[in-house]
Amino acid sequence: MVREEARLSFDQAKDDIKFARMNLSEGAFYESKREVLRKTHDLITLGKDIGVPENLMSFLREINPDYITTRYPDAANGLPSEIFDEKIAADHLDKAEAVIEWAASRMRTSDNS
Repeated sequence: MVREEARLSFDQAKDDIKFARMNLSEGAFYESKREVLRKTHDLITLGKDIGVPENLMSFLREINPDYITTRYPDAANGLPSEIFDEKIAADHLDKAEAVIEWAASRMRTSDNS
């Protein structure tokens, strides 16, 4: 008999693999930049390091704890892939796109320097 947290972790891993394959098929992966940021999952620290404006920092503060809850089923008090609904996902996606657009504008400015 499999322990409950092992089953939840396995179910989440299957979802993570599915979404990773979707991202890879869309060409959604990372590449190296000129400067290496410190190795952390703390979005607040990363945001401060690169000078993210306050309106976007607010979003980073909002989703920063999600790293733990989406990674560890026992920390999420439920299966992470079931905690977020369409409204939450759409809101996070819109805000994440704003962060990405801000970062892209900074890279374009740096390239022109």
